[in-house]
Amino acid sequence: QSQGLVYDLPKDGGVVDLFSGMYEILLYNNDTDYIIFEGLENVWSATATTKNATRSPYSEENPEETTVRQPDLLFTSHDPSLVVDYPEFTTSGEIVQVNIHKEMHPVVYSYIIRYEIDSGVEYVLDARGAISGMAGTVCIADGRTLDDVVTVLYEDCDISEYGVEAVVRSFGLCNIAPSKGEYVSKNGS
Repeated sequence: QSQGLVYDLPKDGGVVDLFSGMYEILLYNNDTDYIIFEGLENVWSATATTKNATRSPYSEENPEETTVRQPDLLFTSHDPSLVVDYPEFTTSGEIVQVNIHKEMHPVVYSYIIRYEIDSGVEYVLDARGAISGMAGTVCIADGRTLDDVVTVLYEDCDISEYGVEAVVRSFGLCNIAPSKGEYVSKNGS
């Protein structure tokens, strides 16, 4: 097994040195504050995990759940068989630029939480909350979430004449393969 190549490119892309051949590539943005990347030595073990928040479990009903911060926006692209093929007339040492365009897909999703208050909204000065039962880790290559259940905290709520609204970011529910749009059981089926 060959050693993977790692390039840290600017947000608009960049130049990397590759020979003709087939490559498996994994692209992701790493301009994040609240995500920890692990397992990057292998495409299929590469994961992103939300950083823990420093507070005790949020719910008495779910005392085993870790409380976490909202993950930053994260986009990925995986190609298991990218072919780099230079023209036959290329001589040794000649630099040839081959443009590779890959569409990036989100693995962090935004949820709108809305509380409608029938009366007394004028007394609401501040609001915050938590969503329990969310996934704490996502596989970067295919966007499937793992089974580590967390509670995502949120504090940036808007108060209006109808109540409270918040946009909350999360990897989604546990054991979901979004590219397939289906639930993945713990045994992988």
